[in-house]
Amino acid sequence: MKFQLEHLRQSFGFTIKRLRRERGITQAELACRSNIDRSYLSALESGSRNIALNNIWQLAVAFGMLPSALLRIVESNLNNDSVAKGKESKVSVSPIEECDDGKDIL
Repeated sequence: MKFQLEHLRQSFGFTIKRLRRERGITQAELACRSNIDRSYLSALESGSRNIALNNIWQLAVAFGMLPSALLRIVESNLNNDSVAKGKESKVSVSPIEECDDGKDIL
């Protein structure tokens, strides 16, 4: 079970990093847009931290998608074993708005 949970964290982090890079934004910018600390975001991307439900929601909104859509991408990566094989599948992305102060995201 521990390996499965670790793999889930890695898949989530892989997905966040890929979506961020495809949109051409930095960790600092995503942290601002999602109101999540940049060092925590870095730990999420590396798969070394678990994420709370409210942070999943904030990241999804920052990416311009529903949390369920974000989790479907993570699930797809798990099912395709993209993380373990080091492969990336292309995901269609939509532009995200400029960041102000990170407040009133929802």
